[in-house]
Amino acid sequence: MWVIQVLRIITLWRNMKTIAQLLKLKTHKSKILNLTLMSTFATSFMLFATPAVHAATAVSLGQADNFAVLAGGGITNSGATTIQGDVGTYPTLSFSDTGTVTLSGTYHFGDATAIAAKTALATAYAAAAAAIPPAAATADLGGQTLFPGIYNNAAGLALHGTLTLDAQNNPSAVFIFQTAAGLSTGATSQINIINGGQACNVFWQVGSTTTLGASSDFKGNILTSSNFIGGANAHVSGRVLSLNGSVALNSDTIIKPTCAAAPTTLYVVPDNQSVAFGSPSVAFTAKYETVNNNPATVVVNPSLGNTGWVAPVCAATPAYAPASVVGTSTISCTGGSGGTLYALDKTDTATLTVAKVGTKIAVTTAPSRSFFAGTTLMFSGVVSPITGTGVCTGPVSFTLDRNPLTGVAGAYAVTSPAVTTGWMNGNYHLLATYAGDINCLASSNNSTGVKVGTQTSPGTNVVISGGGSYLSPSGKASFEFLIKSALLSSDTSTVTGKVTWMVPKQWKFQGTLNTNSSVNGVGTATGGGVLWFWNPAGHEGKWYPATTSATNVKVMFTVSANSNGEDSRPITSFAIGFTGTSVVGAPALPALGSLVAIGGKGNEQGHSNEKENGKSKGKSNGKGHND
Repeated sequence: MWVIQVLRIITLWRNMKTIAQLLKLKTHKSKILNLTLMSTFATSFMLFATPAVHAATAVSLGQADNFAVLAGGGITNSGATTIQGDVGTYPTLSFSDTGTVTLSGTYHFGDATAIAAKTALATAYAAAAAAIPPAAATADLGGQTLFPGIYNNAAGLALHGTLTLDAQNNPSAVFIFQTAAGLSTGATSQINIINGGQACNVFWQVGSTTTLGASSDFKGNILTSSNFIGGANAHVSGRVLSLNGSVALNSDTIIKPTCAAAPTTLYVVPDNQSVAFGSPSVAFTAKYETVNNNPATVVVNPSLGNTGWVAPVCAATPAYAPASVVGTSTISCTGGSGGTLYALDKTDTATLTVAKVGTKIAVTTAPSRSFFAGTTLMFSGVVSPITGTGVCTGPVSFTLDRNPLTGVAGAYAVTSPAVTTGWMNGNYHLLATYAGDINCLASSNNSTGVKVGTQTSPGTNVVISGGGSYLSPSGKASFEFLIKSALLSSDTSTVTGKVTWMVPKQWKFQGTLNTNSSVNGVGTATGGGVLWFWNPAGHEGKWYPATTSATNVKVMFTVSANSNGEDSRPITSFAIGFTGTSVVGAPALPALGSLVAIGGKGNEQGHSNEKENGKSKGKSNGKGHND
C-alpha cells in the first residue's frame, strides 16, 4: 500500500505550505488563525500517522467449511435457535438443549467428520493469527468504515453501534480481525458489508471469549480459541467455530454463508441474419463473448461447469413471418440466466434483413408451340419465387427474338393472342420478361420455342390418330379416330376424319369429323354419323338407329406433354357425346362428359405424312403431326 503512503506525504507537504503562508499573514483575527493552524497540523499528523492497511488473503477452513457451529467443549442451547449448516463438537461430546434447534444440516458428535473439522479449524486459526502485516485497530470498532485488510488489537475488540466494511466493488475482498484477548458486541450492534463484499470473506481470530449482545447483527467467521456466548436473538451471518471452548446459544440464528465467485460478464451477441422474401422460417442465434466485440474470446459452451444456465431467447422486432416484406428488423435477446459463473449483458443487437427473392416464369402456349401460319397462338406467363411461399406481383411481358414479317433479327413486343398470319416459316423464341416488384427480383425465360411449319402445296397431313379403351358413363367403351388436315392455301385448311365408338350391347357409332381445334391443350373435333342402340328384345337382340336423321358427334381428347413442342404424342384422355332427334323407344343419347383417362391400344407415338391418294396408317397406332 505504498501508493497510499505517497499520497499522504504529498498531502502533508501541501498542508505545510498552507501553514507557512498563514504565518506570514498579519491579521488581528489571531484566534481564527490559531484554530486554522491547529486544524491543519492535526489533519497532517493524522494522515501521516495512520498506518497502512495491507491486502489480506482468505483463510481456508478446509473440512470445517460445512460447519455453522463447531465446539471443542460442548454445546448448550436455550430458546428457539435456527442453524443453517452442520453442527459438531469434539473432544467434549456434550449437547444440552432446553429449547428447540431448527437445523438445516447434520450433527457430528465426535465422529470422523467432527475430528477432521477440528483439525482443519486449528490450521485455520493459526493462519488467521499469523496474517501480516496488520494495521492497528481501535478497541471499539463502532462508527467506522474499514476497507479490506488485516486489523489487530491485542488488548481486545469491541463493537457498539455500526461497523461498515467497504469491499470497494471487489466480491473477493478479505477482512481479517485479530486479537489475543476477547471480542464483545453491544446489544443491537451491527456490521454492514457494502460494495460487493461477502460475509464468507470476513474472519475474526479471537484468543479469548466471544460474547455477542442481545439482538446484535454480526457478520463473519468467528474463529475463537475459547468460549462463545450468544446473546438472546443474536444473528450471525457466518460461523461460530470454537477451537477449545464451549458454545452457548440462546434463541440465536446462525447462517453459514456461501462464498459466491464473482460472475464473469458474458456478452450476448445475436448474429446478423438474412433471408429471402417468403422464407418459411428463420432461426435466431447468438454467440457469447467474455470481452465485448472480441471474437477471439467467444465462449463456445458457457454451460460447461456452470449450473443454472438458461440461454436467452433472440427474436426480431418487428417479428418475422413468411409474409414479411423486404426490409430490416432489429434482433435482440431477452431472458435467460448466466448461472453461477456468468452475468448476462444483453444490450447488443443485430439486424435481420429480408432480401428480394429470385423468381422463375412458367410459360404456357396453346394450341402448341408448333403450328401452321394463320393459327392463333395463345400464351401466358406465371411468376413464382424460386424458394419460399411468397407471392410475386406484376405482369409478364413477351417479345420475339426475330421479326416474323421481315426475318431481321431483333426483339419485338407481342401480345397474347398473337395471330400468326403472314409470319415467315421458321423457328422463333418467345421471350418472357418479369420486371420484379418490391419483394421479388426480375427474371426472364427464353426457353419457349415457337415453330411455324413449311407451307407446302395442298395435300393431306395426319393431324391426330389414335384409339383405345376407357370407362365411359355408359360402360366400358372402345374407340378409334383419325383427323386429317388439307391445306387449301397459305392461310386456310380443311379437316377430314372419321371416328368409331362402341359400348358392347349398348351403343355403337360410326361417322366422320370435319372440324378440329385445341384450347389450353384440349383438342375438340366435331362431325356427324350414325348412332345405333342395342335392343335386346327377341331371341338374339338387334341394333337400331338411335336418331331419326344423322347424329351429331363431338369428341374431346388430350395428348401427353412433350419437351420438343411437337404434337406426335400419345392420347391420354378421351370423351364423346351425341346430339340429334331420338327415335321413339330409344334410350337417352350419351351426352359429352368429362375427359377420362384411356387404356389399351392406341398410345404409341408416330408420325405420318401421306399423300392425297394414299391410305392412312394410323388406325390402331396413336400418331400425330401438327406441322
